[in-house]
Amino acid sequence: MSTGGVFMEAAKKAGFGFLVFSAVALVHSVFLTPDLWLLGFFGAAITLVIAEPESRFAEPRALLGGVLVSFCCGLAAAYFMPGQPAAIVLACSSAILLMTLLRVQNPPAGAAAAIAASGTYDWTALIAPTATGMLMIVLAHQAWKHFNQTRF
Repeated sequence: MSTGGVFMEAAKKAGFGFLVFSAVALVHSVFLTPDLWLLGFFGAAITLVIAEPESRFAEPRALLGGVLVSFCCGLAAAYFMPGQPAAIVLACSSAILLMTLLRVQNPPAGAAAAIAASGTYDWTALIAPTATGMLMIVLAHQAWKHFNQTRF
């Protein structure tokens, strides 16, 4: 691929990423929880589905399941070990265990466990912004694959 082609492909990916992250941010700031939409694992998940749309880590089951399992691990660790740095270690390691057993491994989900274990969020954050944001990313992933199906 020529230099111009590489640049255009990168620009297309960046533009789509901008649109997806903007949509997630807009929905959460307007309709759901204004202070909660900016979660680090959303950016990592968007990057994953755009850069490696055929990866097993980008499958809808892994995207949604991995993040929800991991976020639950983080919330549980924060509940049982409030304010303890070890809660993040416990959350991430238990998330790896459960994601592996459930076959929903997703690298951005490790950040979901760590963020939830920080103690900033409660169980309502599992639905909004976590599940709603990841569902939007899953839908965007399907759209991205559809629009680029000639390449796969």
